[in-house]
Amino acid sequence: MAKHFLHFDEIEDVLSSLDLLALTVPLVKKQPSYWKWVLVASHSSLQGAMVCALRDTAGISILEKDCAREMLQWFDHGEGERPKERLADFGTLLRRCRKARCMDGHPLKLSEAQNAGRESPA
Repeated sequence: MAKHFLHFDEIEDVLSSLDLLALTVPLVKKQPSYWKWVLVASHSSLQGAMVCALRDTAGISILEKDCAREMLQWFDHGEGERPKERLADFGTLLRRCRKARCMDGHPLKLSEAQNAGRESPA
């Protein structure tokens, strides 16, 4: 029997998360429990947008550091099984988006209020 599954690429993921956000925000006033889905959709759309902004042709720039290293070695040598890809966490993706070298010279700039409590980019 054929396996059926749903697949979203990075762009579809961002758009579907934004769709969920648009659907749930108006419902919050009458049903406060929808805040959960507002937060989930917000987080998902922002994380997906960071993935889209950072993604390079090899897909290395969005991975955890050790995973990226393993993947580069695999690309160089082509031996063994392809390493499992592990997406970098939200904070790491955000730090990378704030670095000019990761963003082709156009880093994400946050206001003071947005940056409150965040470490400065290295």
